[in-house]
Amino acid sequence: MFDDTLSRAGEKTELPKKLSVIGQNTTFRYVYGVPPFSFDCRKSEVWHTQEGFVLLLRCFENLEMVMKKITVVLLFLLLHTFSYAEVYQDDEGWTVVVPSEDTRIIYVSSSMGSDDNDGLSENTPVKSIEKAYSLLRSGYPDWMLFKRGDVWYESFPFIHVSGRSEQEPMLFSSYGTGARPLIKSKERNAIRRGGGDNIYGHLYIIGFDFYAYKRDPDSPDYDETYDANYGFSWTGGGHDILIEDCSFRFFSGAVGFQRHTGAYLTDVRVRRSTLLNSYSYSSHSQGLYVDKVDGLLVEECIFDHNGWLIQGPGDGSRDGGAATMFNHNVYITATNDIVLRGNTFLRSSSIQNKMTSNQPGESRNILIEDNLYVDGEIGISIGGNTDDSLRFVDTVIRDNVMMYLGKSRPTGRDLAWYIDIVDNVNTVVQNNVLIHQTWSNNAYVFRITGDTQRGVEISRNVIYGIRDKGIRSYAKPGWSDVHIHGNYFQDPGVGMEIHYHMGGFESVRYSDNIYYREGEGTFARIENSPYTHDEWAEASGETGSEYRRAPFPDPDRSVESYYAFVGGDGTYEGFIAQMRKQSRDEWNSAFTASAINAYIRDGFRTESTGTSVDERHAPDELELSQNYPNPFNPGTTIPFALNREAGVQMSIYNILGQRIAVLVNGKRYTAGTHHVYWNGKDSSGFEVPGGVYIYVIRTDDYSQQRKMTLIR
Repeated sequence: MFDDTLSRAGEKTELPKKLSVIGQNTTFRYVYGVPPFSFDCRKSEVWHTQEGFVLLLRCFENLEMVMKKITVVLLFLLLHTFSYAEVYQDDEGWTVVVPSEDTRIIYVSSSMGSDDNDGLSENTPVKSIEKAYSLLRSGYPDWMLFKRGDVWYESFPFIHVSGRSEQEPMLFSSYGTGARPLIKSKERNAIRRGGGDNIYGHLYIIGFDFYAYKRDPDSPDYDETYDANYGFSWTGGGHDILIEDCSFRFFSGAVGFQRHTGAYLTDVRVRRSTLLNSYSYSSHSQGLYVDKVDGLLVEECIFDHNGWLIQGPGDGSRDGGAATMFNHNVYITATNDIVLRGNTFLRSSSIQNKMTSNQPGESRNILIEDNLYVDGEIGISIGGNTDDSLRFVDTVIRDNVMMYLGKSRPTGRDLAWYIDIVDNVNTVVQNNVLIHQTWSNNAYVFRITGDTQRGVEISRNVIYGIRDKGIRSYAKPGWSDVHIHGNYFQDPGVGMEIHYHMGGFESVRYSDNIYYREGEGTFARIENSPYTHDEWAEASGETGSEYRRAPFPDPDRSVESYYAFVGGDGTYEGFIAQMRKQSRDEWNSAFTASAINAYIRDGFRTESTGTSVDERHAPDELELSQNYPNPFNPGTTIPFALNREAGVQMSIYNILGQRIAVLVNGKRYTAGTHHVYWNGKDSSGFEVPGGVYIYVIRTDDYSQQRKMTLIR
């Protein structure tokens, strides 16, 4: 739109992102995106302040020059609120913090530092965390940087400091090369913000390894009498808190956020971190515990083996760090605006994602999207812990993959429950792949229960190879508008009883589901009486259902086959070990939930559309199918179908929303199925890095998008 250059002595160069000083004898053609103008700075002086630019004009020579200089003043005043500091995500999805003009950077090194140093340079670091913390100024965008490769046998002081703003946070991170700073905590909490009504925040903690080393049975320092608390614990008011690229190992709880009475706790984010092996001898134990937060993002994290050290005996005993029904990978209560996206949840003591709400409407706006769930006893529970009505409002559970529940029987109990929906209003469970459970006779895929359900939709899910129950519905007079439609319930011979329905059908509607059972057994039960498919359809009033085998191309896909697909040894143990290695230093997009889920879903495409959704549910105009192969390298094919002739645009975007390639630009296609090939290159012909990409198709009236994963 404008000339993004500056000229000096007749030459053009690229415009710097920031102009901190305007030098003499320079004519500027562009400043911060405003239209071109010309200004001779030879008789002007410019000072930069934290708030922006201030231009003092002197020596006005004539009216024309005065007007030009007044124009420049006005332009700079428009930029008065701009700051040099900024926070953004780079092309690979990692958070980048740019220092402010007045940022104080404190360097700390356990190997080279001394608390007699000033800590203001890499050459003069302090030694202890306590000393470094004492040099921070609350309300400033100060940084405390730890030397990579160093080890500290201490915990952080109580956190009573804040940054300045979302764009000028306080940062705890690292410098140098080597492994992430290792905090071998001796205290009950490695890092803690204590209680109280004061609001602290704008605090970013990036790139640490927090390790309760005395609680690791494989450590030479293991002490079975030692009981720790949290790796990170925040109790009290707060706002804008980020944890990224951190590892938490062997605490009783990895990360906890809990609002203090009278305060508020908002905008909490935990990203790309590993929360592993939490357990307790004496209390409940969680990977992540969140209580009364408004605004929670948990994204692309790995949760494994939280809530237990050893398998439980089945009676609730905690002896020896045993698994119990009270311990989970993620436990969230009375929290609003929740996003769980792209995480991998492995081997929880009991529930992978437990949500509780004890009053009507106490938890609102929950999105659980594109996560991978493996093992544990229960997948997602939107339902605890009371019987009050309509406690969860506006929940979406979509595009997740869940398998192997009950595989390791952590608590010693025999159960495998996939998704619980209790006392919900406006809940959608859609496009999930829920598969592979052959060992438990106390299992179900969906359970819908509670005294109140309103506006619950369960649609377009794939249920395959689940022993025992498909869906358990316990209809009550307080229910309304529950709709179960367009799902695939497919039993290849493992013994799935597809429906178990109690109560009337006035408020529960079934339609368009695709059923198949191989072998003998009961298709459905109503009030505990057995029904065949035809009898079920008549009794329930289900319309549009079919009884046929779905033509899935490869329904046996699993995490083991995926691990073999990307070059691993194809074992469950090898897959788990590889997932636990994820960090910024060893980040591999092939071992993200999005990549694995895409591979699993690709095994459940139907021949008609290339997706796990039957063609009867396609929109009137357009159907964009899943690319294949997926994940892919170097190229992939994108199918789409039109119901009538239309002009088509198809583009590829990275995860930041930047368009990197245009595959189709307005070409007209006839009605029918078509395919477009992408070679994994951008519009300039350069190979793009591995990662998750979004492909978008548009016609005059419709648009659709899907994710795909490129592996390099």
